[in-house]
Formats: sequence, structure tokens, C-alpha cells
Amino acid sequence: MDKMIMVATCLLVTLVSCNIENDFYEVGKQPVFLNYPVEDTTWVLNKQKPDSLYSFSWGSKRPYMEFNLVFSADADLSGQRVEVPTGIKRTFYLTTREIDRILSSLDFGLGEQCTVYWSVDVINPPDAGWCDERRSLKITRPDTALGE
Repeated sequence: MDKMIMVATCLLVTLVSCNIENDFYEVGKQPVFLNYPVEDTTWVLNKQKPDSLYSFSWGSKRPYMEFNLVFSADADLSGQRVEVPTGIKRTFYLTTREIDRILSSLDFGLGEQCTVYWSVDVINPPDAGWCDERRSLKITRPDTALGE
């Protein structure tokens, strides 16, 4: 009788544990979602603080994917774009100086307020995920060039 109770208990524990979702390692193609900065965030770059940090954050259930942080002046990211490799990081920081260089690469002038769109691309493994989301940033460049 004790063996029957023990076997029934083990069977019940096994069945109950199968209903627990395993988020430890998700396989297959997984969506990537953007966290921060939120849509229509406004930044004014301060030339007096060229090393100030600006945070970008995104996530996915699948670990160990490599990303590029993508910037463009076009909402669909189809035109001229700047890609910044981030590795497997899900939070990435850019300095005022780096953001100013990106804006310059996108042909925005000094002192100009511009709308830039950002997203992430999954680059390795290429079939691991995707990000359909695009967010806009309103950024004002300093009116003079940042010193090196």
C-alpha cells in the first residue's frame, strides 16, 4: 500500500511539473521587443557633457542572440541607416559624442532638431528572432561641434 501511495505521489508530481512554463531557454524564432527609450522621447544633447550616457534597452525570451542597434531618418528604416554592433547585450549605452556622430552620419546639421527612428536587428544567429517595432526619438544637436 505504501508503494502505491509513493508511486501515485511521484506520478502526480511529474504531471504537475509538466505544466510549469520553462523560460530558461526558449528555442526557435522569438520576437524582440523594445523597452527604452519610449516612443517620442526628446533629448537635447549638451556639448558641455560629451560623455553623458543614453540608454537603449530591448528584450527577447531567447538568450545569446547578437544584435545591431539601428538608427535611421526614415520611419521604416529603409533609407540611410547607421548600425551599432551591441553583441549579446540587451541594454546598451551611447555617449553624447557617439549620438552626435550618428546624427552627423544621417546628415543632420549642427543645432538641428531631428526625428530619428531606432530599432534592433538580430544578426547572429540570423534566424533566431526579429523586431518589427520602431520608435522615434526627437534629438536636438548642439549648435557647435563636440570636441574630440
